[in-house]
Amino acid sequence: MAYDIPLYYQYGARHCHYTYVYTGLPGTKRIKNYLFAKLLWHPQTDVESLLNEYYRNFYGEAAEQMALLYNRLEFAMSGVEKKFRKTGRELGVEFK
Repeated sequence: MAYDIPLYYQYGARHCHYTYVYTGLPGTKRIKNYLFAKLLWHPQTDVESLLNEYYRNFYGEAAEQMALLYNRLEFAMSGVEKKFRKTGRELGVEFK
């Protein structure tokens, strides 16, 4: 999302729809919705700063641990190492 929305905007997209399967549990939807809304208003937003603000405000003292958890989830779900600015080792993921 952090890469797609600015690219879509650059190519002229001005409307977007986001769909997910509702499970009744917030899971990672809360952070996705937050990021989605912020990027639609300001596509060139510094996503790393925005996420750090989210972790700090939502998780307080556990912000650092939760950021690590979300980074690991994102890394595992994407399957594309080159997409990340950080290496897997920085995210606490070992490669063989």
